[in-house]
Amino acid sequence: MRKSGIYTAVFAAFLMTTTAFAADVTPSVNTQTADSAIQAPVQKKDGHKAEVQKKKSVKKEVTTAPSQTQIKDVGYESALALFRSYYGDNVRIKSIGYEGKHRPYYEITGYTETAKKEMKVLAETGEIIAIKTKEIDGNADSRTLDLNKLIKPEVAVAGALKKAGDTFQVAEWEVEIEKDGHPYYEVEMIDDGGRDMKVTTEALTGKIVYAK
Repeated sequence: MRKSGIYTAVFAAFLMTTTAFAADVTPSVNTQTADSAIQAPVQKKDGHKAEVQKKKSVKKEVTTAPSQTQIKDVGYESALALFRSYYGDNVRIKSIGYEGKHRPYYEITGYTETAKKEMKVLAETGEIIAIKTKEIDGNADSRTLDLNKLIKPEVAVAGALKKAGDTFQVAEWEVEIEKDGHPYYEVEMIDDGGRDMKVTTEALTGKIVYAK
C-alpha cells in the first residue's frame, strides 16, 4: 500500500509536467499576421487586374483614328500670327504643318540670319506648347515660303481627300519648299481600317503630282 501511494504520486506529477510542457509548445497565432497573409494574394490579384485594365485602356486610345474634324480648330493663320508675334515679322517662314494624330497642333519653322525658330501651337485652344531657337553660323536656309502665292491648306487637303476617297481622314499635312525650289503640300491620311495614303500637291497650282 505504501509503494502504491508513492507510484500514484509520481504518476500524478508526471501528468502535471506533461500538461505544462504541452501548453508551452502550443504555437501562438498572430491574428494580424494571418489576416495580412490571407489578404496579400487578393491585393496582388486586384493590382494585376487594374494593370490589365490600364493596358486595355491605353491600347484603345492608341487605335483611335485621327480626325481633323474632331476638334474646334483655331486655324493655321492664327498659329502663324502667334509665331510672328513671338519671334518678329522679320522671320522667314520655311514650313507650316499640322499634326492631328493625338493632340492636334500646328508646327511652324522659320529663319533669321542667325537662328532657326520653331513653334508648336495647339489647334484646339491656340496655346503655345513648344518653342525652340537654334543658333546658326550665318548659313540660314534661303528657301522661304511666299504665303501670298500659295493655295490655302484647306484647298490642298480637300483635293487630297477627294483623291483618297470618303473613308479617309487627315492625319497630318505640311507645306514647304523642296529641293527643286518649289513649294509642295504633303497630306497624309488614314482610314478606319488602318490604311494610309500620302498625296503631294504643287502649292502654287494645286496640281497633284503624287498619290500612294
